[in-house]
Amino acid sequence: MRRGGVATSTTTLRTWRRGSEQLHHILDPRTSRPTNGPWRTATVAAESALDANGASTAAIVLGADAIDWLESEQLAARLVAHDGAVVTTKPWPALRAVA
Repeated sequence: MRRGGVATSTTTLRTWRRGSEQLHHILDPRTSRPTNGPWRTATVAAESALDANGASTAAIVLGADAIDWLESEQLAARLVAHDGAVVTTKPWPALRAVA
């Protein structure tokens, strides 16, 4: 990258069990509990790594509303659902083979 930053937030690392409940470190400020949305991983490209990190965590917290928010902010993102399905926002860059 020549400028900007990329960050990934995920619920698949920094996990633990409390009884039969699987928990992780990304908390929803509305409930003070680990998020329970559709995304397990969010990768965002932004103007800085700090902005990308905040947006990737926000995407996981926002859940289903993340796509509309990311697109309204014109942020390139790749979201991975718990079942492995991948959704990207419109500005997500296509990968090109390097010769």
